[in-house]
Formats: sequence, C-alpha cells, structure tokens
Amino acid sequence: MTNVQPGVFRLIAASRIVSALRTEGLTLYWLALACLLLQLLPAEARLWLELHPATWWQGEYWRLLTGHLVHAGWWHWLLNALGIAVLQQLLGPYLAVRHWMACCLFSAVFVSVGLGLISSLSYYLGFSGLLHALFIFAALQALAREKVVALAVLAIVLGKVVLEQIAGPAESSARLIGIAVATDAHWLGAVAGLCFYLARALWSGPLKLQFR
Repeated sequence: MTNVQPGVFRLIAASRIVSALRTEGLTLYWLALACLLLQLLPAEARLWLELHPATWWQGEYWRLLTGHLVHAGWWHWLLNALGIAVLQQLLGPYLAVRHWMACCLFSAVFVSVGLGLISSLSYYLGFSGLLHALFIFAALQALAREKVVALAVLAIVLGKVVLEQIAGPAESSARLIGIAVATDAHWLGAVAGLCFYLARALWSGPLKLQFR
C-alpha cells in the first residue's frame, strides 16, 4: 500500500494543478506546480537547492530563492499547496501576476537573509515563509474592496504568527512534515509582505494604495 500511494498521490496532485492552470491562466497555481516538479527531483539534487542560512553568502546565492521551493516531503509540499489554493480562492483577484512574482522574489531574499541573521537553523526549505508574505500582501491589496475577508485573513495570519512566537509551533505539524517548523520564517514572511506592500504603495502614489 505504501508503495502505491505516493505514485497515485503525485498523479492526482499534478492533474488537479494542470487543470487549474488551463482554466484560470497564469495564477498562483504555477507556484504549486513549480514546487511539485522540484519535489520530483532526486533527494541528492534537492540538497543543492536547500537554503543554508549561515553559508549562502559564500557564493551559493541561488539558495536564497530555491530554498523556498523545495520541501522535506510530500506532506510538507501538500500543506503549502493547499495554502496556495486557499490564497488563490480568497484573494487571487487582488494578486496580479507581476505583483505576486515580485513579492515572492523580494520576500525570498528578505526571509533568507533574515534567517541568516537571527536564526540558528542549519538549513531551511519550504514555501511557508513566502506564503505568509503573499497572504499579508494580498489582504492589504483587497482591504478597500473586500474588507471583511481581508481583515479576517490579516487577523488569522497575524494571530498565528504571534501564537507561534509565544507557544511555539504545533508538534503535530512537525511530525507530519518530518522537520521542525521554522516559525521565524513565518513572521519574517509576514513582515516581508507588509514591506513589499508599503514599497509598492509609495511607488504607485497615495491614490493607488488599495488597488492592483
């Protein structure tokens, strides 16, 4: 049974994502698909993509970006893929392609450098830091038009980040994904999303703060 499930799971996940891409165009589901394709690489290859917060500055700069796209296992990937799907359904209309791509690039570097400065982690992998950034950015984008949804998302994400800093990560999550939950990446991602929103707002001008 354990030999069959992973293959079936991968096929189902890939078909669902490809179907979404065909019907909705270039959306956030591309992120889940990119992570899925990288997850299919051999474990030895994925080691070269992990973020090593204390050593990336020695010349392995690609890790600043790729560390956020590889995962510890299929459950790890699935949880982040579900998060991407929820974000797409709730706030997708407020995330233009150029904006979520720019937010991901900015947040990846922000989180990676931040982990190197404040964290004792020997390695980091997973999309959750960027997911927190995208949720914050998208909720702020939607605040003028979808106030209830936007405020609810902000409250949930910020409440989660604060709770993790006070009580620590849920042990069940760590057991499920097979590695320790990097809570520092979550609050760094939330800060990155806020910073990106403010930077874009200043660039766009005061009359465009709430719009795409």
